[in-house]
Amino acid sequence: MGKTTIHVSSLRFQYPQATLPLFENINLTFAVGWTAILGANGAGKSTLLQLASGILKPEKGTVIRPEHTTYVAQRTDDPPPNFETFTGAYDREACRLHGLLQIDRDWFYRWETLSHGERKRAQIGCALYEEP
Repeated sequence: MGKTTIHVSSLRFQYPQATLPLFENINLTFAVGWTAILGANGAGKSTLLQLASGILKPEKGTVIRPEHTTYVAQRTDDPPPNFETFTGAYDREACRLHGLLQIDRDWFYRWETLSHGERKRAQIGCALYEEP
């Protein structure tokens, strides 16, 4: 297992209000690169990602992840915490991400008028800017 992988071992997770665990004895590894997680609404995709990134803690089992792991929320109601820094940055990586994702520098001031797709691009840009 490389240090940039996320490894989940014997994971068990149950929401307090649930009668059954959402996950029981889950073992998986997220390799370097892109991974898709597919499933029906309510199947636990977001919960699994929150467990993998450390936002939620498993009831049982372990999650080994790189020190810096970023979770991009599904909802786009609020701007990302580092949005002002990212939109105002002129370093090489910020400029590359602004161009690649077509993010305008005034988006920080226009969050309420951005489309869901623009907000999602901003979330992804902010996450990638943190170099997770």
